[in-house]
This record gives sequence, C-alpha cells and structure tokens, in this order.
Amino acid sequence: MSRTLPALAVAALIVLSGCATFGGVSTTREAFDVTDTSTDEPTTPDGPVDGPPVIAFDPLQDTAPEPFALAEAHEDSLLGRSYTVQYAHRETYVNGSRRLVQNWTTTFGRNRSTFVQDRYSALQNDSVRQQVYANGTHAWDREFENDRRAEEPRVLRSPTGDRLPPSQVVMRVAPFALRSGLLAMNVTDVTKLDTTPSGVDAPVFEVVGNETRMPNPYGNETTNASFTLFVTESGRVIEFAYEYTYEQDGNRIHASTRIEYRDVGTATVIRPEWVPGNATPANDAHVDEDTDPVASTTGPVDGAAFHATDASALAAPFTTPAGLSTRRARCIEAPPGLRSARV
Repeated sequence: MSRTLPALAVAALIVLSGCATFGGVSTTREAFDVTDTSTDEPTTPDGPVDGPPVIAFDPLQDTAPEPFALAEAHEDSLLGRSYTVQYAHRETYVNGSRRLVQNWTTTFGRNRSTFVQDRYSALQNDSVRQQVYANGTHAWDREFENDRRAEEPRVLRSPTGDRLPPSQVVMRVAPFALRSGLLAMNVTDVTKLDTTPSGVDAPVFEVVGNETRMPNPYGNETTNASFTLFVTESGRVIEFAYEYTYEQDGNRIHASTRIEYRDVGTATVIRPEWVPGNATPANDAHVDEDTDPVASTTGPVDGAAFHATDASALAAPFTTPAGLSTRRARCIEAPPGLRSARV
C-alpha cells in the first residue's frame, strides 16, 4: 500500500539536508557501503538526545508521518546541537561518462553562527571548489576554478558592502535534494530496523518509495525513480538517498544523490588553515576573533540564525552556468528581510 508524501514535505527539510556516515548498521544497509564512525573514547553530546516519539510510523500499513510533522521534528532534533552534513550527487550518461559531480561537507556549531563548508562541483570538464568558514562574528570564503590557485579569502558582505554576520547566513548544504526526492514520490514500504547506528538512542525506520506520483517528475522520460529514507522514531533524518534516470538533449542520464548526518551533538567546527588568523579588527578582511574552535561551537543558540523554511533558500533549484563560472551565480542566502551575500 502506498502513501503520498505531499509536495511541501521536503521544503522544510531542504536547508538541513546533508550527508554523514551511518555507522554501526552495515548489516542492515549493505547497499550503501557504510563505515563505522564510532570511537573508543566516550563523547558527551552538546544537546538533548533523541526524545520520545513525536510522530508515527506504521510498518503494518506502510505509512509515514505527515510531512510537515516530520520536517518540524527533524529541525527540532538539531536545534542547539552541532552536526556534520555530507551531500553527494552524481549524474552519468548511459555510456558511463560523467556529467555532473557534487560533493559537499558542512559542519555546524550549536549556535549556527559557526560553521565550515567544503564544496566541490564538476560539470563535465569544468570544476569549482568553494570553501566557507564562520567563527561567530565573520564569515569568509575562497574558491578554486578548474584546480587553479585559490583566490584570497574574503569576508562575506551584503550588496551594500556591509559585513554579513554569520548568524544571518543560510547555507545551502544539499540543494533541493529532499524536495526532489520526495515531492513526486509515494511511500511504498516502512520497516522498523532491528539495530540503530551509533549515537542514536531511538528506534530507526527505513522508509522506501519506488512509485512516482506524476509522470516524469525529474525530467523527460523519467524512469527507475526510487528513494530510501532512514529516520528515527522522533523524526531525526539520518540518511536520505534517491536515484532516477531521465532524458536531456537526446541523452539518457542516471542521477543519484545521498545525504547523511553524522556526529550529531559531538561535531566540532575547526578553523581551516586558509583562514587568516593574524590580523587585527582594524582590517576586518582578515579578522578572526574566535580562533578557539571549541569555544566557537559552544555559544548560546541564536534562534534567528537558521531558517529551515526560508523562502529565499527554496526559490529556485541549484543551477550552474556553463563552464561553472560561479563568481556571479553563487549565493549564500540570508533569511527573509535580510540581504543576501552574493559570493
């Protein structure tokens, strides 16, 4: 029995999307080539552990929670907690040649004004690597194009030239992956797993969909569309993967995406070596006031820092101009009412 996930299911989840290693459950997920990220040293989470169920899964009826409830529960489960998100997207032609590759890794501190991101995107023969870091007061970025020497790090600013506080930056960590994966799909199977990954103190459900809700949801002649979602009983998304095949300009293209969360409550934001650390406040292009990575991840939660339902972050799908020249196209977006930092 299939159950439709309404269109806005993913909208509230999109900004929080990402990828992480789903450690300790390889016996239940052989298809994903997972590694165990647990360590011998005990760790103390910096936020609440998974609480009692707030949403309902029904393996007997193959039904998943109402999408808005799932999205809200997922967002709530990450509030006040650090975590790492990994996003991997691949597109290949039927002959095996690469069309598009995206590998993004993002770590957030507890207050969402500290974060570090490394993004790599390659479209056919062109590539861009962008790195972003925020220490609570300033945010920097730099980029490589086609593996050339990186530009000098620079502070993110609004179109008027004002420094953009990190707490007002909404990071794209997995553009539209959840929306693309769930918007047009039906849930066809729900299973409660016998084991849970390390660091998760709640039952985990596997939610599967292999029916499209409408014809060609991901492009011309969409076929072989499916998704798999691993989520706790309390609504925290652990892993999401989907794939499909579509046609473009007469070519058949296979696309696959995997998003994972890891180190929830124990992740640490560490200042990269490329960020200036020897400057003074007089030159804020090189200021790094919080060089202690531990201190930078333990501040109070800034409620305005992260908006999972920010309309500006959902306005258009992630696109890259020909040649991946993203200096004009890249945008790290601010919540509604705030200027966007175009970098």
